Amino acid sequence: MTRIFTFAAFFLTEYILGSGLAIRFSVYVNLYFMGLSVPKKILTARTLQSVVLLCCLSIAPLCFSKSLYTLRDEVQKIWQKKCIDCHNPNKKEQNFPISFQEKDLVESGRIHPGDAILSPLFQSVDSGDMPPKHPLSNPEIQLIEEYILSLDHGKAQIRTPQTYYQDVLPLFHKRCFSCHNRSAKGYKSLPQFDTYELAVQWSKAIKDSVQKRRMPPWNNFEGSECRENKETRFLNSKERLSILDWVDQGTKKGDPKAIPKRSPIKKVNIKTDIIAKMERPYTPPLTKTGDNYQCFILKIDHIDKTKPINPYLLIKGYEFTSTNPNLIHHALVWTFSSRRSDDANKIFQEFDNATPEDGWDCINDIFVVRKGIKRELVFGWVKGLTPKVLPKGTAIKIDNRNTVMVAQIHFNNTLIKGSNHTEVRMELAGRQENLNGLVWHSVGYHEEGSSMPARTSRVQKSEEGPLRVLLSEIASKKPIGQERKWAKVYGTLGHMHYYGKQVELSYKLGGKYKCLSCIDRWDVDWQESTYFKTPAILNLDDPFRVRCVFDTTRWHPAMGHVPTSPVIIGPLAKDEMCLMFMLLSYHQSKPH
Repeated sequence: MTRIFTFAAFFLTEYILGSGLAIRFSVYVNLYFMGLSVPKKILTARTLQSVVLLCCLSIAPLCFSKSLYTLRDEVQKIWQKKCIDCHNPNKKEQNFPISFQEKDLVESGRIHPGDAILSPLFQSVDSGDMPPKHPLSNPEIQLIEEYILSLDHGKAQIRTPQTYYQDVLPLFHKRCFSCHNRSAKGYKSLPQFDTYELAVQWSKAIKDSVQKRRMPPWNNFEGSECRENKETRFLNSKERLSILDWVDQGTKKGDPKAIPKRSPIKKVNIKTDIIAKMERPYTPPLTKTGDNYQCFILKIDHIDKTKPINPYLLIKGYEFTSTNPNLIHHALVWTFSSRRSDDANKIFQEFDNATPEDGWDCINDIFVVRKGIKRELVFGWVKGLTPKVLPKGTAIKIDNRNTVMVAQIHFNNTLIKGSNHTEVRMELAGRQENLNGLVWHSVGYHEEGSSMPARTSRVQKSEEGPLRVLLSEIASKKPIGQERKWAKVYGTLGHMHYYGKQVELSYKLGGKYKCLSCIDRWDVDWQESTYFKTPAILNLDDPFRVRCVFDTTRWHPAMGHVPTSPVIIGPLAKDEMCLMFMLLSYHQSKPH
């Protein structure tokens, strides 16, 4: 075989050069291997040129990135090693037979050539759901991603050198700098890499976060099957590999004078017209679990005394500020109103006066109010939430005459101690007519006494039913009244704890559930509300489903270890939650 290969290789080489010398040379090489003499005339300049060209052709593939053949070959090894045992189409007893032939994967829609993010097969391995018995390493996942990208139009993509100014800086502006900049409110401790020198300094951390998809943290991502958001920070496959290549290739600088057009950093500034604040700082007591639910009547100050005070406050923007935000697990601000101006104030003043400290313990008491008191959730704060300006043409409507504003704050001091003082800064809407009044309402899994096993990588909890039932009050479980037929949903906010992995809200269409909003890589430290590009018009009697996936093999920072006993669905930081808050307005007839 060696002689045949040698003869064929030199024949091809000399054919390219247009001479027959290589043919004679290959013959003499074979004669040499057979023990016969070789004429010295073979060692001519032309023959040596043939030898040099052959050597160059043989090592040329090593000078470039992986070829499509090499990627296909290496990915096939992953299929054989980690997938084929379960997904074997030749075994009749297999429940999920899959052919891993490239043609079959493309035709079945399991992979989308050139777009790994939209490929269901890649989504399953990237999320860690597959394979369950043999988890893939980050290099293996990246190899599959490169392979799917290389299938675009049936041609292998050449991995060109990446530079900071030409390739990476525009991506940072588009996906990262809204948080990683010196003026980003709420993110003062985040690393800044808006100069080349800082980017190089943080390059290893950037690579690690991008490779493991911890950053950027928010979804839904562009092109997902869920409703499209106004903004997304999710890196698609090409953007992600561009950043990884830049680090792997030595963080090349590029030309600072040839920077492509980049998106400006969008800053959200709230003009403070009204402040609702605690009267004094509060220090949560030390408890066994570190949890403390405390309620406070918020005092409302009107900053601009020249503006007339209308019967209704129309809030178009709001921002939470806290002297010690790491002490807060989450905060909810409710309004309680009644026909008589003194009713709501009297109830909560009695709660406040019953305790010597500011506020009162209210893990449940905030829901125990007299009949005739209307309660609405208007604001919320969780880790990662930035200042918010509501969608155009909307406002949060607060009765300024007969209303008391109460903040329910969940403190947890297992990781940090100290006191806290919280304020909510609000901006008023300029125009008052034709504004949809918005409220936040939660959909979630609330099964009392429910638990999930410890040290299990995938535990699923879900609840299904008509939307008006799923939107029922958390405590009373009273469905939304029949006088409300429709909801216009402008955005969502998911909420889980440290074991959360994925939260999704779906509605049934044509017998199948279709995603409305999904966070498929949950991170408790990066919770953010997102607005849809176009609001969703929903019938309250349509069937909906909220579904959460948990991973109880994770280390819990508040406990300092992986759970050893079942994890409870409950209100404490060591427990879990499955919630999707919806920013919506209610309507009697179908809105436009």
